Amino acid sequence: MSTQTLAIYFTFWSAILGSVIGSFLCCVVSRRQSGESVLRGRSHCEACGHVLRVLDLMPVVSYIVCRGRCRYCGVKIPPACLMAELGGAVVYAGVVFRFGLSWDVLMWLAAGTLLLALSLIDGAERIIPDGLLLSLAVNRLLFFVLFHGSLGKELLSMLGGVLIIPPAMLGLTLAMDKVMGKETMGGGDIKLMFVLGMYMDWKKMFLTIFISCLLGLAWAVAGKIFHKDGHPDGAIAFGPFLCMGCLAAVSFGDPFIEWYLNLF
Repeated sequence: MSTQTLAIYFTFWSAILGSVIGSFLCCVVSRRQSGESVLRGRSHCEACGHVLRVLDLMPVVSYIVCRGRCRYCGVKIPPACLMAELGGAVVYAGVVFRFGLSWDVLMWLAAGTLLLALSLIDGAERIIPDGLLLSLAVNRLLFFVLFHGSLGKELLSMLGGVLIIPPAMLGLTLAMDKVMGKETMGGGDIKLMFVLGMYMDWKKMFLTIFISCLLGLAWAVAGKIFHKDGHPDGAIAFGPFLCMGCLAAVSFGDPFIEWYLNLF
């Protein structure tokens, strides 16, 4: 079997695994909101309470076959479920395709899972749990200590990621808060930037912020066009866009950074 065939094979099964993880995380977030136990009780429709069977729990496929509705009571299934499953598939496939069979792929699969969970919670509750931020930081430090390559180079990259872009964004946010007289970015988003800086150098961090802002702007414009108010207070959860920007920059950012730097 050729190397290319193996890469496609592992990427495909990684996408399947990612969709399953995404489905599970969506269930966890839903139960977190309803106060149900995550460890006990079978999956069920939140509207009619009917216990879901295997054919109802196939990531993405079940949603499409049932046309986004519970096949027992017909109530619409929240689109967040489909987005979580697709998001998990994209994250796992992208990470495996980018890093292959290496220690880095394990670090980024763990990080990608945490970022997906963080995105789902922030999207639903407008909060970024400190526990997830701490888990992300510990994950990075663990792999840095145990599996670092060039110690000096990797440490310098980490310091650059933490000490250049996130402080600049913090200063800009504080200035905007003072000018506009209201909070322009949540404290959880700022803390997330500092944690993401542990995973990337300053160039990828800059690209992460750039992609995140573009995605956030596109989301806001789409909400206006389709008259979707979103959260009752009108706030847009920026955490999911930061997570998407980070994963995009890490997986596909190198060619864009090299192209941009070659312009000068």
